[in-house]
Amino acid sequence: MPGAVQLEPRAAPRPARARTRRIVIDLSDDWPNTGRLLPWALAGFLVMLWVIPFDAITLPFSLPFQAKLDRVILAVVAVIWLGALAVRGDGTPRLRRTPMDLGIAAFFAAALASVLINSGTLINLGEFSLAIKNLALLASYMTFFYVASSVIRPSEVQAFITLTIVLACLTALGTIYEYRSDLNLFFAWTAHLLPGAVGVAPDTVGVDSIGRRSVSGPTGHGLAVTTMLALALPFAINRVLQVQDLWSKLVYGLAAAIILGGAAATVRKSAVVVPFAAITALVLYRPRDIRRMVPLGIALLIMTHVLSPGAMGSIRSQFSAGGGSAPVEGRTEDYNAVAPDLLHAAVIGRGYGSYDPHRYRYLDNQYLGLRITTGWVGVAAFLIMVLSVLALTRRRRPHALRSPPAVAAAAGAVGFVVASALFDVLAFPQVPYLFFFVAAIAVAASADTATAGPRTAEP
Repeated sequence: MPGAVQLEPRAAPRPARARTRRIVIDLSDDWPNTGRLLPWALAGFLVMLWVIPFDAITLPFSLPFQAKLDRVILAVVAVIWLGALAVRGDGTPRLRRTPMDLGIAAFFAAALASVLINSGTLINLGEFSLAIKNLALLASYMTFFYVASSVIRPSEVQAFITLTIVLACLTALGTIYEYRSDLNLFFAWTAHLLPGAVGVAPDTVGVDSIGRRSVSGPTGHGLAVTTMLALALPFAINRVLQVQDLWSKLVYGLAAAIILGGAAATVRKSAVVVPFAAITALVLYRPRDIRRMVPLGIALLIMTHVLSPGAMGSIRSQFSAGGGSAPVEGRTEDYNAVAPDLLHAAVIGRGYGSYDPHRYRYLDNQYLGLRITTGWVGVAAFLIMVLSVLALTRRRRPHALRSPPAVAAAAGAVGFVVASALFDVLAFPQVPYLFFFVAAIAVAASADTATAGPRTAEP
């Protein structure tokens, strides 16, 4: 028809296709197969943490902050980290929002508030500078957490756990050697390798009131190295349950035995209590694996006796009637002596880090120390911070590779909670550093895969 507009037939509509997004993780730049500086710096810090008695080292220069080896290295790592955050490249650290943020903020706020509110009294007592130093040390621990949790990619979790297991075995073997020979290799080789201008305090030797030898590994006390090994033990046990081939199971089973043997070599009751708490938490998280854990547990006890002969018998005698009464009586006497401090400033305490055990008395209980220095507010905030690690295990649906590390980290956090009731964990820097590293592993393991590393999306 003239003037009519002729329409072309429309093509049949294509069937709708479900919109999917496939995430492809690039493993070519994951540590240790990477040139990224930050994961290597983090690995180096972990090596220092496990095998160098850094808190016994005196550096031959002064700084605005306390010139300890860990603080100096951490300051360098933090500067690199801040630079990487500013550059915003492919290797930029990824800050992740987690329940740990609330716990860390609450605890640091409680610690800071306790010092500021009591500043006048602390200045009059000459304890204000001590409180500021301990606040700075607490900030160092928390800075380390954010560096580690943002640097470790979810695809790097397994590699860093392998490094942790290897370092824990080295520390355990050195501690076992110290138990059997009375020679602390960590202090000996550190003093031998460092230049003469760098001082290394000698290892503490001797026996306590019930005749226990001092076996401390790379730390200042046997309780500290015991707790470090207890925090690493769930990762080794988890590997035994996770791997499939027999050879790998034997290797990681031996690693778990060495770690437990190193803890027993300190001849401390905590060498039983803290690992037992961590393993119990692991069993509660993985009840289906109980049958597989029973023969592993028997093998671990046998190997512990072989590696540290006599240690388990000595520990068992301390649990018997009167076997370890002296330390217990000492602690109960301390509790009665600090009753006036507990009644004073019950809400916010006398000021975080202001209680000098050299001037007053050793409390051997982190909760009691926090109750005195930060009040009930600080104790509650500390527990919220530590137990936040458990909340991370429920943030994502189960993942074959990343759920087991998160569960192991949660078990380690339970061990840390128990250890805090047995000694002042924040007084030995290796322990809080390692706890915050375990928390960082939990953060990385529970992170959404879609936020991990270089990725490509397909419609």
